[in-house]
Amino acid sequence: LGELATALASQAFAGERFVAARERPPRALCAAFGPVLAALPAGAFEASVLPAATRALRRTPEPAMACLGAALGAARGLALEDASVAELAGLLLGHLRTKESARGAALAALRALGQRAASVAAASGAASGGAGEGAAASALEAHLVAGCVTLLQGLGPEGRIKAVGERAALAAGLLALAEGAAEE
Repeated sequence: LGELATALASQAFAGERFVAARERPPRALCAAFGPVLAALPAGAFEASVLPAATRALRRTPEPAMACLGAALGAARGLALEDASVAELAGLLLGHLRTKESARGAALAALRALGQRAASVAAASGAASGGAGEGAAASALEAHLVAGCVTLLQGLGPEGRIKAVGERAALAAGLLALAEGAAEE
């Protein structure tokens, strides 16, 4: 079952008919992949789905982000210390700021990532054996918040963001991260 789930999930993000397509997939299709993503064995999300999702975010961000929030919420074994998770977070912040048509989906994905980080931090705080994972979750939350704040303060490579819509989107991103952490 784990191998089948891995093949289906990686095909979902790599396949031209789903997330890499030119149009947004229907919500029902995104929701249908929830059980498949939940059945993935440990490490499979980072190894197969996450690289395909980041490639899809670079090529066609709107269709990729449409299902990314649901995918992040359904993935049970997401290792937050993985470098591809930090890369994904950076891409989401970039699209949140620049792609007005994809802001809602980017906010949903950031909220899911913040919720996932908060749940890992809470679980590792309750169990003494998961201190490394909890530290990675806290580091990811700090990375996301620092990325938003850096852009809002104008300390990023682009300089000061003057467009009100972009600044409001970054503030909404901070709120989405806080909501994701508070929901857990």
